[in-house]
Amino acid sequence: MESDDQDNPERGHARVSAQSRPYEIGYAKPPKHTRFGARLQPQRHKEANKKRSPERPDVAGMLDRPVDVKLGGRATKLHPHEAMLHSLFAKAVRGQLQAIKQLLREFHRAGLLEPEALQHSSVIHAPKDMPIDLAGYVFLREGPPPWDEETSRPYLAVHERDLERLRMLKQEALALARAEGENVY
Repeated sequence: MESDDQDNPERGHARVSAQSRPYEIGYAKPPKHTRFGARLQPQRHKEANKKRSPERPDVAGMLDRPVDVKLGGRATKLHPHEAMLHSLFAKAVRGQLQAIKQLLREFHRAGLLEPEALQHSSVIHAPKDMPIDLAGYVFLREGPPPWDEETSRPYLAVHERDLERLRMLKQEALALARAEGENVY
């Protein structure tokens, strides 16, 4: 077997004298200089061998970063929560039930559906029997509704008297115009 090792130059590294071999080379007994990965291995980078975990997104940073939106045909930047509310409102106006429910939940979370918040809103609920222009006049004089009967009765009486006076003036003006022969509609 030694003659084969000497004749084959490619197997020169395996040429070891029988005296220097501490053990028999054969099946399942490789030479010491090539066993257990002692051969040169391909270059591998530690970073390539690591399984990369996906980077976690900075959710807090995303929630504070303004987003580009179109409002009324113009591009603008809004806080993400405000942009979401605009979108929900648009869907709710179109009649989407889920959007209406979500919008009501957002209003509830913000405390906009509480009775004291409704009193400080810019919507005034006038009595049904009172014209809106009269309700505005009473609001300026008496404060926000509800008004009791004693407060609203005098204002309603003056309003009715003024309306009757305007009807009479209109009739007089029409009669005068007819007498002068003008075309009156």
